[in-house]
Order: sequence, then C-alpha cells, then structure tokens
Amino acid sequence: MLFWGANPIHSAPRHVVRYAVFARGRFTERGIEDRQMAAVDIYPTELARFCPLFIKINPGQEVDLVAGVAAILAGEPPPDPVVRGTRRLAKFLAAASCGVIFCGRGVSYGPGLELFDRLARLVALLNQQARFFLFPLSGDFNSNGLYHLLLNETGQAGAPDFGTGEVVTHYTPMDFREVDAVLVAGADLLWFLPDEQVEDLKRRRVPIVALSPFANRTTGQAAVILPTALAGIETAEVAYRMDGLPLVLKQLVDSALPPDHQVLTDLQRLIG
Repeated sequence: MLFWGANPIHSAPRHVVRYAVFARGRFTERGIEDRQMAAVDIYPTELARFCPLFIKINPGQEVDLVAGVAAILAGEPPPDPVVRGTRRLAKFLAAASCGVIFCGRGVSYGPGLELFDRLARLVALLNQQARFFLFPLSGDFNSNGLYHLLLNETGQAGAPDFGTGEVVTHYTPMDFREVDAVLVAGADLLWFLPDEQVEDLKRRRVPIVALSPFANRTTGQAAVILPTALAGIETAEVAYRMDGLPLVLKQLVDSALPPDHQVLTDLQRLIG
C-alpha cells in the first residue's frame, strides 16, 4: 500500500484500522504483518510511524518522482534530476503482488491534474505485472455523493457549466477571481481554498451564501447563512462511502430546519 499525499490517521482513522492497514484479509491473514506500507508526502505525518518506507519530497517534485518511478519500472533510466527516494519506491512497488495507491487531498495541490494522470498511468504500467489499484481517499463525509450525482445527471464527473444553454463539463480548477457571488452547500469552502484566494474574496467583498448545519470558517465570512438539518441525524439522506456504495441514512431526531435540497428547491422557485 502506498499513501500519496494522504494522512488517513487524521482524516479517516477507521480506514486504517478496519480496512487498509490492520484488517485481516483473505490473503493477508496476519493483517499489518502481511502487508508492506509506504507513504509519500511533503512533511512527516502520523502515518509515517507505520511506514517502513517514507519518502519526504519538496513541493513541486511530485511529477518528477512519478516519472522517475515509471521509467525505472519500464527498464529505462530515470530523468534528471532524480528525486531522492525514486529507486527505493520503484523497488517497493515492483515487489508487490497486489497493491493499492491511495491518493489524498495532497494530490490536488500543485499540478493536480497532471499528477493524477501520471499516477493513473503508473498504475496501468504496474498492472502489466501485478494487480494494482488507484483509490482516492475522500476528505469529508459524503464527498463521493456529488460525483455520483453528476454522473447520473450529466454523464460526466467534472464541474458542469449551464451558462451556455447546454451542459459543458470542466475539469480545470475554478478561478474564483472571475466570480462575483458564491453559494456554498455541503462544504466548508474557505477551509479548502488557498489563502490567497480567500483573501481575494474578502478584498473584493464577494457575497457568500452558506447552507450549513454547523458554524465553520465559511459561515464566519458569509453574508447570508441558511441553517440546514444535519443529514443522517435530523433528516433522511443517501450518502456514498469512499468505495462508492450508497448508504441510506434514516432520520433519528426531529428538527425544524429544512434539508439542503429543500432550501435549494425553494431558492430555485423564488428566483425562477
């Protein structure tokens, strides 16, 4: 198992204990004793304690590291300059009979699209000799839900643009310098944005409308806050696990607050 830009000890602790690292499998009956772990990150994390191989890289070296590993596995010399740890990582991956590369949120920073594309090509190369999988780790509850919705409704998992009269899908990151209003539902947007983009939104006084059951960084800067019911506690909902399986969540307690989809439906009716 290779964790790239991921720290599930912090973001998804049950993933480590129950599914990935310590779990006893059909062919790994002793759990962690039958598995080899490695991690790649720009700074040491709690996960590094469990990884015999931990490769610390500098920001901007991600693509070069993947390119070097792929070259070595293909029997070619790695391109210069060789990132420290490239040969050790290639040897680690080549020794596996079944492997998984878990991608965390760190993959989305920097050259995110190029890095993920190269990781996918690396997994395809590894599959010529062994079974390998590329598995993105969700950072928050029901993060996969949006992608399932987009696939079901538009046929594409990218960001839809309805401004041209037809659905146009984009896979490039949003440039928030182009927007003059933001509606946030089911996320803490200002927690994830780079500091320079957050400061730009504040400087330009871009109005933010936030739908949230919690107080967070985004609601602290929002011009309008619409409190909503908590999914799976105060309202019934369908959520998707990291592996794509849907979970039907029942309502446990009553709440006077509406669910997110009801607020969005009401806004659509009022605007329309």
